[in-house]
Amino acid sequence: TLHDAEVYALRDLPGGAWPGYDSVYSSGDEICFEAFAPYVGIDYIDSLYFYEVYTPSPESWDDGDRTVACTLIDFDGQLDKPLRNSRE
Repeated sequence: TLHDAEVYALRDLPGGAWPGYDSVYSSGDEICFEAFAPYVGIDYIDSLYFYEVYTPSPESWDDGDRTVACTLIDFDGQLDKPLRNSRE
C-alpha cells in the first residue's frame, strides 16, 4: 500500500530541563542519521530516500515527552513498499 513516510527509529532523549530547539533538533538529527544505514542497508549519501526528524516540543517536553521519531520519505512521491533492508 502507498504511504507518505515510514517510521524507522524511535529514540528517547535524556530527561532534564528543556534544552532548547537547536539542541533537541541536533540530537534528533544525529539519532536519525545514525539509524538510517542499519535500517535501509546502505549509507544515507547513497540512498534514494531522505529522512525527516520529529522532536518533542517545549510543551510536550514539559509533559514528559522525550521521543525522537525518524521517518523515511521520497521527495518524488509516496512510498510503495517497506524500506527496511531495501538497500536503495
